[in-house]
Amino acid sequence: MKLRPVFRFTVALALVAALFSCTAQGGSIYAIIETAQKTYVATLDQTLTVLDIVKTADLQFPYLVAAGAVFKGTFGDANNNIGWPNVGGSPIPVAPPVGGALCTALTYFTAALPVNSGLFGAFFTSNGTTQGLYKSVAGPGYSFSVAGGATSVAAMANKQITLLQVANSNLCAVVATPGTGTTGFTYELDYSTDGTNFLTGLTGLTTQITGVGFISGNYFVTAGSTLYSGASLGSLSATGIAGFTLAAGEVLNGVTVDSGHILIPSSNGVVYYSTTGAAWSRAVSNDSLNSRSIIFLTVSTHVDTAGAGVVFLAGADGAGFYFLNISGSGTLTRFSDVTVTGLYAGAVRRTLVDVVSGIPTVFLGTSGTGLWRTTFDGATGEIQPGASWIHE
Repeated sequence: MKLRPVFRFTVALALVAALFSCTAQGGSIYAIIETAQKTYVATLDQTLTVLDIVKTADLQFPYLVAAGAVFKGTFGDANNNIGWPNVGGSPIPVAPPVGGALCTALTYFTAALPVNSGLFGAFFTSNGTTQGLYKSVAGPGYSFSVAGGATSVAAMANKQITLLQVANSNLCAVVATPGTGTTGFTYELDYSTDGTNFLTGLTGLTTQITGVGFISGNYFVTAGSTLYSGASLGSLSATGIAGFTLAAGEVLNGVTVDSGHILIPSSNGVVYYSTTGAAWSRAVSNDSLNSRSIIFLTVSTHVDTAGAGVVFLAGADGAGFYFLNISGSGTLTRFSDVTVTGLYAGAVRRTLVDVVSGIPTVFLGTSGTGLWRTTFDGATGEIQPGASWIHE
């Protein structure tokens, strides 16, 4: 019995390694770039690894960033500065369930019963004494402290959660269960319509579940090199991406559903996309980084927000981000401003597009180089002329 704390600590470290594994691989080849970054420096730690970015309906603190700790941000002020929570001061993290607990995933869930809607976060402590899903007290205060009134979701108690995502009014949670001895983690997909009671869909997977989405009456889930689909989260089966055979070792890295499209980034320099989930197209980058294909980690919602939307952003591992235009045959074009060094060579793993007063504000969360923000042209989906990248 005395070995249990050590085992739990080892498990926690293994989960941290899994969560933080997407780091920039190509940083060394950019070491000669010494041009000053054209950015305004805000108050967040610029070496953060961003695990999630969330927009809520709160009018005081609409932005939440999970990076171990959870930080809340204001709307931009007259000078386009966001306070975390106050411009010019030190960021104050949202209280965790207990002291020292780390947030591994974050989402805002709108339940059918309004009282169950709110900000949900997955937390764990390194000694394993606290882990599970928690619902924050309402904004603008926000707190995951159980002592302060936050709710511990009983159905998810003592579960290690690596991903929270909402699909078709379902709160989806990916649960990682450690093996014994040399056995690694297994993963399952749990889901809830009310934020309280959960059912289990996929279970016993040996590859991490990276995304959940819903389009045209079907759910789509990515895990390793496999795409699962089905009319219910409780009856998913491996279907693959129709019309395409994945390359050896190619991994599917998530699901974005937006503007009538479903988009899936991969580790082989590809983004697959479809309007139905039945017939697929793909955009391909022939770029390479240190003799490997570009690894796409995430795809944003559309940034040409004045129209139906065909321009998206694809976050890459060690190569910043690409403009993804799915009109016609689909193109991937790398962001070209090498003077923004921490972003150009960064690993962009999370995105958020928020339209404020008709102007798309784009947030890019990275592994190890913090959170970045700028404004886009809603008509063209390009960065606004003269807009600077702000390193939050």
